Parts: sequence; structure tokens; C-alpha cells
Amino acid sequence: MPIIPYVNQLEPNEDAVIWRFMDLFKFRDLMASEELYFRRADLFTDESEGLPPEQYAMRVLGLDPYDIRDRVKLNDHLGFLAQNRESYYISCWHLYRQETLDMWDQYGDDGVAVCSRYGLLKSALDGLLDEVVISPWAEKDIIEEIEIWVKSRGLPAPKPSELTSGLTPKL
Repeated sequence: MPIIPYVNQLEPNEDAVIWRFMDLFKFRDLMASEELYFRRADLFTDESEGLPPEQYAMRVLGLDPYDIRDRVKLNDHLGFLAQNRESYYISCWHLYRQETLDMWDQYGDDGVAVCSRYGLLKSALDGLLDEVVISPWAEKDIIEEIEIWVKSRGLPAPKPSELTSGLTPKL
């Protein structure tokens, strides 16, 4: 399955660390099925998910933002792309720079971050789990379940988030 970036978009280097934050439900599914979850692009909460920004589309199509006929062309183009999102499935990964509580809160407050490298994901989409990092808010029973899943798959033991401490704010 090829990874296709936007036109002229720079790709990270092959060794760039990437994280896939997920809740416990999706982690259970990953461990049980050994398959990544891909969500249909039009079903994301963000209604613009999978669509290019308006200014980008204008530039690529060579349209004048002040010409009403070009605005109609832009709307037609974006509408067509919006309809096509039903045929695209997405697995969202985060280019790791540093851990943030916002990412945990938004995408994995009771779960994990599965870590890999961009080159592995791009080349194979299999065997890509380098490590599993547990949410700073995961309860003890959830941590134990995650450890069981990881061990059953022969993966390295999960590690706690580096943000886990007595100073971590409560949800």
C-alpha cells in the first residue's frame, strides 16, 4: 500500500520516529487482529480531514481568488474531493518531536502510543511496532492488560510515558 503525500510535500527521513496514539479499544483491536485501523476520511470529526486547504487548491489549479467563475470552479473541485473521501482510508501518525499531554488527551488518554519509524511504515506497513508507550493517565488494570497484549505478541515490554509522574495533571 503506497503512501502518497500531497504534491510537492516534503517527506520525513526514513529514520524519523512516528507515533500512533490510540485508545484502549483500538489497541485491543490491533493486538487481536494484528491489523492497523484505517478510518474512512469522511467520517472524521474534522469535516476538512482529507481535503486540501482552499489556498493550496487555488494555487494548484491556477485560480484567481477574486474571479467569481474561479470560485465556482474551486467549489466544484472541493465538492468533488469531499465526495471522493468516501473511498479513502486514513491511519493517522504523529511525527514525534516530543511528548505532549495534549496528544495523549486528544487521542489516547486511556491507551497507548505505538512507536515506529517512517521508513518502516512506508515500506511495508507490517512489523512496524518498535515500542509501545502507555498513556500517563492509564489506570493500573489497563496497564496490566496492555502488558499482556504486548507480551502475547512478542513485542518489547511497554514503557510508561515520560510525562507520567505525581505532577501529571488529572483528567
